[in-house]
Amino acid sequence: MMIGHKRSVAHMIDQNNQLRTQLTKENKKYYEDLLIYIRTAGLFYRDEEIEPLLLEILQDILLAQSDGQSAQDYYGQDPKARADELIQTLGKMDFYQGMKLFGLIFAISSFFSIFNGLIAPNTSLNLLVLLFNAGLSAIYVKLIFVMLHRSIYRKSFGRILMWLILSAIMASFVFVSILTPPVWVIVLSDRIVISIIVLLMLVATTVILSLKSGNRNIWLPTLFIVWMFGLIGILFHLPATATWMTSSQGSIVMVLAIAFIYLFFTFLSLRSLKRENNQQ
Repeated sequence: MMIGHKRSVAHMIDQNNQLRTQLTKENKKYYEDLLIYIRTAGLFYRDEEIEPLLLEILQDILLAQSDGQSAQDYYGQDPKARADELIQTLGKMDFYQGMKLFGLIFAISSFFSIFNGLIAPNTSLNLLVLLFNAGLSAIYVKLIFVMLHRSIYRKSFGRILMWLILSAIMASFVFVSILTPPVWVIVLSDRIVISIIVLLMLVATTVILSLKSGNRNIWLPTLFIVWMFGLIGILFHLPATATWMTSSQGSIVMVLAIAFIYLFFTFLSLRSLKRENNQQ
């Protein structure tokens, strides 16, 4: 039954892709903004309800276009309000689906939390910090979708506000590392740390490159942050570079580098998600 649902959703997405090519330039811009807005709101909604809705809206706009009406004239001057009304009618995931999605996000978040722990200059991992960071990372992933969703029809002030929220989440990683007591700590040698980092980099690269083209394009920005953090972690634990990395000059460079990595990763993720939604 689940496979049948996935095939049906995939068929509707393909049909949507084909029909969208018939839209005029103005109508296509209007509809694709609406499409991204609804799809990014649908993180915890059922795809089998979202895609029929989007296809129905597209068919209605095409029919209006054939009668000489623009999408704006037919669907309204306030597409956001109309879309919000439609989103409220969608059925949300059941408990099992929600827990499955949360587990996936938590697993991915834990992966990055381990990376955050391994780039530290010491050779120990605070498991409590990893747990907190995994939760924060899950919030960070959710906020990326929220930011993309709200940026469609929000003015620049709304976008700036979301960037500030994301920056606050990023800063919280540092405070968690500083303030969390060393309750569950595992001590590792430099050689083991480097081995774990290399292994995680290879696993992440293999998994992402093995995905289908659509999902791969979404996850490719992840390789940037994995490899950057991996290289930083290796430099912290190599005898030739460890001393400079822990110096005052090295610390400043690392803070700036990590800030850049997070911001550029967010930029790449938003661009990738938007491009993929436009293509679907």
